[in-house]
Amino acid sequence: MTVAQPFTTSPVPDDAKPFIAAARAMGADLGPNLSTLTDLEIAKFWVAESRNDAKALARIQATLAWRLEYDFDALLADEFADVKRTGKLYVLPQPSRSGCSILVWRSRLHMPDPPRLPRLIRFFVKTVWGRWKEGKGSDRIVVIVSRDGVEMKHRDLTMAREAASVFNAHFPEVLNELYVYPTNWVATTIWACVRPFLDPVTASKVNFISADEMQKRLADLTTPDNTPVSMGGTWEGEPVGLDPEALLKDEEVVLKS
Repeated sequence: MTVAQPFTTSPVPDDAKPFIAAARAMGADLGPNLSTLTDLEIAKFWVAESRNDAKALARIQATLAWRLEYDFDALLADEFADVKRTGKLYVLPQPSRSGCSILVWRSRLHMPDPPRLPRLIRFFVKTVWGRWKEGKGSDRIVVIVSRDGVEMKHRDLTMAREAASVFNAHFPEVLNELYVYPTNWVATTIWACVRPFLDPVTASKVNFISADEMQKRLADLTTPDNTPVSMGGTWEGEPVGLDPEALLKDEEVVLKS
């Protein structure tokens, strides 16, 4: 096996340090939980707002308020064994060649489930932000959306919009690249509905490509032993996953009993 590269954490830009100091000096005026933000997180808001102090401070204030409402402090202790068992989202064991965490979303293992959508979004947040805070991943991610075997019943515009909205508002400068494959008119239709929830810089990182092109991109992104067999690599650790339709039927039985 190839020697694993370390997950990396982005450096704090030198030119962001005066803004960070100014934000810290505001203290509770920004939010009573300001101390929970790292210098890097504060800097990312500033960079995302094109180094505009006022806009960055407004976003930080909104995010701190959201974290209080979201019970963010309890996130790392949350257990998501049931969601992990579905296999719809998993993380490759090694980072990309540039040190980013690589997340794989398998659309065929998901179906709309509105009552459990908030929990799914919370799982997304823990998978991205929580792994970084625990030293198990990078502060930046590459996302691969596999649409192999997808049917119309798997389409979930509400989930896509909600996830895009949460990450765009509260986790700037996290997405490094996102690949959707194989592409067709359904994928581009969903993208047309989701794109308004993303800033232009983030939207520019989303790529719709063929399965063959995805294999070429993976060769650039990582090594064969960190690439699932289903994507042309040799890594055999991909979760088996559960049939989402059967899961929903089981849940309906439980709710009616």
